[in-house]
Amino acid sequence: MKKLVSIIIILILCAFSTSLISSEKVKKETAQKQNEHTAVSAPSVTPAAVLPPKKTSAKNIPQVAVQPKPKASDAKPIKQGKKPPPEVKISKILKKPTKVIHQSTFPNEQRIVNAIEKQTTQLDPKVLRLALRAYDRAEVKHLDKQHILTIVDFSMPSSKERLWVIDLNHNKVLYHLLVAHGKNSGKLYARHFSNNFNTLESSIGLFETKQAYVGSLGYSLRLKGLTPGYNNNAYRRDVVVHGAWYVSPWVVKRYGYLGLTWGCFGLNSKINRPVINKIKDGTLLFAYYPDKKWLTTSPWLKESIS
Repeated sequence: MKKLVSIIIILILCAFSTSLISSEKVKKETAQKQNEHTAVSAPSVTPAAVLPPKKTSAKNIPQVAVQPKPKASDAKPIKQGKKPPPEVKISKILKKPTKVIHQSTFPNEQRIVNAIEKQTTQLDPKVLRLALRAYDRAEVKHLDKQHILTIVDFSMPSSKERLWVIDLNHNKVLYHLLVAHGKNSGKLYARHFSNNFNTLESSIGLFETKQAYVGSLGYSLRLKGLTPGYNNNAYRRDVVVHGAWYVSPWVVKRYGYLGLTWGCFGLNSKINRPVINKIKDGTLLFAYYPDKKWLTTSPWLKESIS
């Protein structure tokens, strides 16, 4: 009886141990399957170095184009373009040699300039030389026999005396006066000039004085423009020399500049008659302004004349 009980107990223990071993095996297999499932479904981790950049607003970061470094083989020789033409200055025009095709009226130009400079310091010697050049060439064409030259320097303000009447027989300044310009040329300074009708602007260039007359503006002097494209319409435009009450030192003192004409040369009404009588009937008037095109194309200022 005791042996039977012992055998039954041994069988029960064997069955229990077998079930334990089976359960352990099942747990291991289950854990292994779970690990395999986790390894398959887990997302791959991307290294931070290759992560795409975060989107940034274009307002915060400016767009900068980076140019690739050029290769030595890509280098091309740089072509030298034409240099822009230099600005024309009075001094350069005066230094150009002049073809002498006639006996010069001014064999000693410097002596004349020196004589005039002693009498007036306001007249620019370069402007005087240009006026003498124009006068010399015009006289060859028999446009003046009185040797009277009037110079107006429109580069100066109207508040300054900028008109000179010069006797070239004696190298003497006869008059140094205020002169008004056209209302549409400017106020204190004349900046705009025209050869067109109804512009109310002054004209530059070389003029020949014609006859005196009495008109709506009193005693006046007609002018003939000798520079095509710049003043050759002066006679038909009624651009004249006349007296004006608003050409006076007290006007300058009160307003800062002279009154304005409709394109004429306005003189003080107290002095216009003797001045007109001196320069009328075929003398020359040279109206200057540093206009580059005029200085280089005027037939009276070019290197030679036909």
